Amino acid sequence: MKKFNTYTGYSIACFIVWAILFLIGFTFHIKTKNHAAFYVFCGWVIGWLSATIARKVYK
Repeated sequence: MKKFNTYTGYSIACFIVWAILFLIGFTFHIKTKNHAAFYVFCGWVIGWLSATIARKVYK
């Protein structure tokens, strides 16, 4: 059995969860003026990207 408790597995799982959250939002037509969930997602991507770069540089 393959282990999924890796950084790659974590990253894939996070993107799947974000996709589900956005799918739920679009399905129920949740509309806001500032799209807070999108801004939170963008902040998460910035953090994820910086952590990924740091892992590669300091490895």
